[in-house]
Parts: sequence; structure tokens; C-alpha cells
Amino acid sequence: MRVLLVLLSLSVLGLGCAAHVPTAQTRFARDYGCPVEQTTYQFLGDGHYHVSGCDKQAEYTCMTEGQMVTETTCIRESGPATP
Repeated sequence: MRVLLVLLSLSVLGLGCAAHVPTAQTRFARDYGCPVEQTTYQFLGDGHYHVSGCDKQAEYTCMTEGQMVTETTCIRESGPATP
């Protein structure tokens, strides 16, 4: 039972980190009108992501608010002005 709880905890922690990636890509897609499928990302560490696509690139800082993994906010830190 203890092993099951440890595994479950680790999987939830992993989801917290992974949840930022689609959020950063989705935010980039919305900011620049670029389909998510045409974007790529690089994890820079500590909630920072470099996202590029459609001949544009930007960096985002993502953080999880509250207790739910789904409450993730990404803020554009650098990149071209949005249209």
C-alpha cells in the first residue's frame, strides 16, 4: 500500500511539470495565431519555456496556482509584439 501511494504521488508531481508544456504552447498559439501543431518547445528549467513556431519565438514563465494541476498560468516574458 505504501508503494502504491509513493507511485501515485510521483505521477501527480510529474503531471504538474508536464501540464505547463501544453499551456505554454497553447498560450503561444493564441498570442501569435500559430496552430499548436506547428509549435515546438524547450524546457529551460524552473517553469520557464522557450516556444517557437510560424517564424516566431517567445519565452514563457508558467506557474501552477492553487491545489489543482489544471490551474496553470503562463506569462510571456519575451518575444515579438502580438498582432
